[in-house]
Amino acid sequence: MVEITEVLDEARDLAEKIKKYRKEAESEIIACWVYDVLLSMEKLAKIVEELQDRVDLLEEEIEGKKF
Repeated sequence: MVEITEVLDEARDLAEKIKKYRKEAESEIIACWVYDVLLSMEKLAKIVEELQDRVDLLEEEIEGKKF
């Protein structure tokens, strides 16, 4: 869960930068920040996928023990 929190914090920080500097920053810099947010979301998706796989395995194990 620490990984999820770290990724979300990173995305929030980048979103705040974009919001704060969008009028002052060059579009290229903002595009880089947006790309970084997307990379953070990709990391988060991988973590969530891994968690879902673990939950699926746990459910299968629990179902196997019921019979």
